[in-house]
Amino acid sequence: MKKKTKTMPGRLRGPIAEDRAEQLDAAYQVLKAKGEPVTYLAIVQAMLEAKMWSNMEINPATALYRAILREIRTKGSTSRFRETAPYHFAAA
Repeated sequence: MKKKTKTMPGRLRGPIAEDRAEQLDAAYQVLKAKGEPVTYLAIVQAMLEAKMWSNMEINPATALYRAILREIRTKGSTSRFRETAPYHFAAA
């Protein structure tokens, strides 16, 4: 009988993880193009208007906000993003 392997909760693999990476890449492109700090809601709106990313989430703005904060927290000074004010981000 095969032993079941447990995966860490919260760890994304496969297409879902790739979609999140694409979302962060698109957000970074938007921020570089704008050249100034904008809210995460404006980033999502620009991404959807430019068709850089398709809305696969129930709440894409919250998913993007959390993903950006997670990258800032985990990568520190090497992150592509920086938080300039509450809910406002700029390209690093």
